[in-house]
Amino acid sequence: MMLAMLAMVGVVFVWTMLFPPNQAQVPPDRTDVTTQQTDAAESASAPPQLSSGSNEPLPPAPAAEAVEPRTVSFQTRAFDLAFSNVGGGISRAVLKSDNPELWKGYKFEQVFKPGKEAEIRPVDLARVKAEQTIPGACEISGDAAVPFSTVYQLEERQNGVTFRGGTSEVTVEKTFDFADQGYDFRATYKVTNNTSATRSLKLSVIYPAFYDPQLLPKAGLFAPPPDQIQAMVLDDGDAERMQAGKKVEEKTFKGPIQFVGFDQRYFLGAAFPTDARGTSGRLFTSEDGRYEATLVFDLGSVAPGQTVERGVGFFIGPKSHDLLNKVSDAARRGVLSSASDERAQTAFADPRLAESIDFGWWAVICRALLAVLNLFAGFVHNWGVAIILLTVLVKLLLFPLNQKQMASMEAMRRIQPQIQELQKKYADDREKLGMEQMKLFQENHVNPMGGCLPMLVQMPVWFALYRTLYSSFELYREPLFSVWLTDLTQGDPYYILPAAMGVTMFITQKMQPQMGDPKQAKMMLYFMPIFFTFLMANLPAGLTLYIFTNNLLSIAQQAVLRRKYNLNTPAAPSSSGK
Repeated sequence: MMLAMLAMVGVVFVWTMLFPPNQAQVPPDRTDVTTQQTDAAESASAPPQLSSGSNEPLPPAPAAEAVEPRTVSFQTRAFDLAFSNVGGGISRAVLKSDNPELWKGYKFEQVFKPGKEAEIRPVDLARVKAEQTIPGACEISGDAAVPFSTVYQLEERQNGVTFRGGTSEVTVEKTFDFADQGYDFRATYKVTNNTSATRSLKLSVIYPAFYDPQLLPKAGLFAPPPDQIQAMVLDDGDAERMQAGKKVEEKTFKGPIQFVGFDQRYFLGAAFPTDARGTSGRLFTSEDGRYEATLVFDLGSVAPGQTVERGVGFFIGPKSHDLLNKVSDAARRGVLSSASDERAQTAFADPRLAESIDFGWWAVICRALLAVLNLFAGFVHNWGVAIILLTVLVKLLLFPLNQKQMASMEAMRRIQPQIQELQKKYADDREKLGMEQMKLFQENHVNPMGGCLPMLVQMPVWFALYRTLYSSFELYREPLFSVWLTDLTQGDPYYILPAAMGVTMFITQKMQPQMGDPKQAKMMLYFMPIFFTFLMANLPAGLTLYIFTNNLLSIAQQAVLRRKYNLNTPAAPSSSGK
């Protein structure tokens, strides 16, 4: 039974790697975004208002003069940031650690092709292809049009930029403001109707990205888990994700939208509305690695001369659970996460950015494990040691069950001679053999299923720890030792730990009584450790470390228990001697 449980663990791990959960199924056809009439959006400091100009007909505004392309750069503690007036948005967003004592600089580097030929690059969440627009660019559609590719007048300020441009019918003014610290900033989009007629308009704010599909590892039985690269949206509380496939795909969402963005496993680039009313969304992916996530505002009917304002927040940074919650709480209060303003505003939307962390089915357990690991890491300042302490803690919590399991296994070991006698005696009568075995179990107070319960309890911890390592920035690129196991979220490059885990698994199985056909049991005794060694070779080293430590503790506990039984418990009498 124990071997069957181990085999099931392997199957589920393989299934998880080859078929990751929560991938959105999307139709290939394009559809229109469902729009809604909305009240006015809020400004950054008060409930949102529509800025009204004169209702008298206005003459058309003169055509905009030609503007030369221009880029301005800023250095903050969190970013190497650049804005371009071609599209009026973010052309570079290279991440840095804004708190080196908490997060080392190497955590903000991306590893391609893990192993001896690994490539390390900085994380730039504004990287796009030449034909794509840039994050923060906007489009006006409806009764008038301003394209994403519009070239704007650019005004540089100390901690921000302002863009102005548009057409003779509609002009757009957008401002971006950021602080010296923090991975979030704010933007305001003002749309003015310059015509003499009322116009029905929509404002679309886009977050595009590009990720070369050639850099993605191929999924396979003994291959590392594939990276999580996807466009995503939080649509009325439901997270939807779209990965690039073999064809162009697009899907629309009715809203209200909490955020849209580009999810890169341990990092997130996202745009979120300060007021989610009247918002809808759109996701787009292509086979060549282009991703687009679009936040759409229905501006309704805009009167002549009227200016409509919408607020958008941006988060470009690591997917730390605590950081995402902090930014979301600040956004709900209408301030930046680095601000000291503690105003209790309630009129702003909560982007719920922590929903971008894909823990899958094991979310509740994953969050508990991450909280415990955070606690241990705060004391020992090493996430590998924290995983070892977590293993000890789980072992202590399961000690009563493990004690019963091992007592049951030792009892099974003592009656093995009787079981073998019954197997020889009733080799041709399986039904009679089963009845006699159950009788023997009852006489010796042995539960043949008793050894399975601790394994069943441990399985959710294994799966949840795998998802935690796979999805948590806190563990990303964290080492056990500086010269070996330098990244607990990647496999051991020298395969030392998987081999050690396989050896300890063999020892634990060798110490267990063999059930069923002896030849089959002997075959599984060697097959399962070898299979799991290859299976764990490219899985996160942190998970292998947990299983290896758990095996060592089980070997020690079982050795103590066997000594106790050998010294204090007489062997069970043979059933034939009655």
